[in-house]
Amino acid sequence: MKENLSGTNRMIVVKKLFLLIIPITLLPLGIAGYLASFLGADPFSVFLDGVHVATGLTHGQVAMINSTLLITLMFLFGRRHLKIGTIALAVTIGPLIDIFRTALIGMIYSGGEAEIIVRVIVMIFGCIFLAAGVGMFIAIDLGIGGLEWVVLNIAKCLKTKMRYARIAFDGTLVALGWLMGGLVGIGTIIGILATGPIIEYTIKLTQKPLERILTHRT
Repeated sequence: MKENLSGTNRMIVVKKLFLLIIPITLLPLGIAGYLASFLGADPFSVFLDGVHVATGLTHGQVAMINSTLLITLMFLFGRRHLKIGTIALAVTIGPLIDIFRTALIGMIYSGGEAEIIVRVIVMIFGCIFLAAGVGMFIAIDLGIGGLEWVVLNIAKCLKTKMRYARIAFDGTLVALGWLMGGLVGIGTIIGILATGPIIEYTIKLTQKPLERILTHRT
């Protein structure tokens, strides 16, 4: 019985790892869509853009430095939250942001200045992909992201609800990014208003399909 249970658990983890490819792709694609639209971005991307402007590093390089710092802090102070999904996202998000952003800019602006409607569409899809990626990452449950770990600790330190800690954290990211030259615009407002509901909807939408996939025996 124990061997069967162990084998089942291993198969579930393997399935989760394959499914993890989806949010690991959607997340940086969403961030790249925000950045390529030049209409403002979600709070974290505004921060990335600000550091990019201030240092000359690519957005992906900034993301990698941020991920490395957060992974180190999690290893030292929050090891129980550090799982394979956390590490996989941290390792891949930076390079993929640069790859997707370069590709999107090449497509959108290949003929010169892009129509505003095209940029708005790219920005909206960026919002959807990013939020859906976060929602699916949470649903797969192979660890939490570094930013979510920070918000969790803020909530604990301030003894407040997660939603309020998230608002405070996002506001800080936007302020820091803007002060360093990051672009704040309509995309930022849409990101703040729409990201949470899309994440919640994605978690609900994928819950039952994930259960069927993970418990199905071939």
